[in-house]
Amino acid sequence: LAEAALVARVNGTVQDLDRPLECDTDLELLDFSTPEGREAFWRSSACVLGAVAEQFFGATLCSTRATEDGFFCDVHMGSRTVQSVELPALEEACATFARARHRFERLEATRQQLAELLQSEYRARGFSEVVTPNLFSPQLWELSGHWQHYSPHIFSVPATPETLSLKPMNCPAHCLMFAHRPRSWRELPLRLADFGVLHRNEPPGTLTGLTRVRRFQQDDAHIFCTLEQLESEIDSSLDFIRTVYAVLGFSFRLALATRPDGFLGDPETWDRAEQQLERSLQNFGQPWELSPGDGAFYGPKIDIQIRDALGRQHQCGTIQLDFQMPERFELEYASPSGGPARPVLVHRAVLGSVERMVAVLAESCGGRWPLWLSPLQAVVIPQTPEVEDYARE
Repeated sequence: LAEAALVARVNGTVQDLDRPLECDTDLELLDFSTPEGREAFWRSSACVLGAVAEQFFGATLCSTRATEDGFFCDVHMGSRTVQSVELPALEEACATFARARHRFERLEATRQQLAELLQSEYRARGFSEVVTPNLFSPQLWELSGHWQHYSPHIFSVPATPETLSLKPMNCPAHCLMFAHRPRSWRELPLRLADFGVLHRNEPPGTLTGLTRVRRFQQDDAHIFCTLEQLESEIDSSLDFIRTVYAVLGFSFRLALATRPDGFLGDPETWDRAEQQLERSLQNFGQPWELSPGDGAFYGPKIDIQIRDALGRQHQCGTIQLDFQMPERFELEYASPSGGPARPVLVHRAVLGSVERMVAVLAESCGGRWPLWLSPLQAVVIPQTPEVEDYARE
């Protein structure tokens, strides 16, 4: 029975044989005569072939799947092809690999590791990490201007006697935090960072794997500052992006997105904001492009695009300048003269959607993650059988 069993059904759920039993259990051992046993066998066989293909051909394993009476193994080999004369050697390599009784383990590179990278940089750059609610009254989005421009993409749920909306972005909540008590010019710049979950009702045809989803996390930050501090804050944001992307191994392209149709505010304020962003891009010293009409409805922005291993461009990070939302929320601080003054708001994300960045990293690394992100960072290889016990310790 021990030799024939391939998987177990534990309280009605199929599990691997190595998983410990954690409570009183209805246990059924399944062999090759059962559909579950055959699927486990074929899936394991596909993993064997994928591992050998990586060693034998230098291929990259993409996916494996069991079929009704076999399996398929999808690997990327570039321009390399498998010749028929190579099949006997490949089959023998699979048999040798199977006899070695290698363990298959599920190892995960988590988005939390990316978040931790950002959080350490946040602390070093003077940001305060905050947490805001997931549900708000639609009145908040009406006040911010999002409801007029973005309501089809906002999920709303009935909560008797009112309707509440899942937040699609954090900026209005951060404006509430700024406004909850009197502020002084001595507190500025006030930098708030938020890793909260966001929900956006994206059209079904635009959803693509991890690169565009309806529920995601964003390394979202908002900087409230004075006009005099604006240039240095934008310059610092560009430096933040360059630092993080250098760690991730990405080059990036910059684009200045200007006012769209239906923008909020007056043209003079938009001119001033666009000129400020253009000056910061000139000071940054890296080539940039102009994207007329691609700005957010509340302000111009600098979009940061990176390219994955397949040559596709992904818009990830962004720096957005906003004179409108402080007006709409009537945000004020006490100036050095004692009178009220209006802050400027900078919206800033480095990774953008953390899920999208994980997808781009997975494509670019081909499974060979950088050491700090890899779920398997070191392997102990004994040189002789006599030291295997010591190696396991």
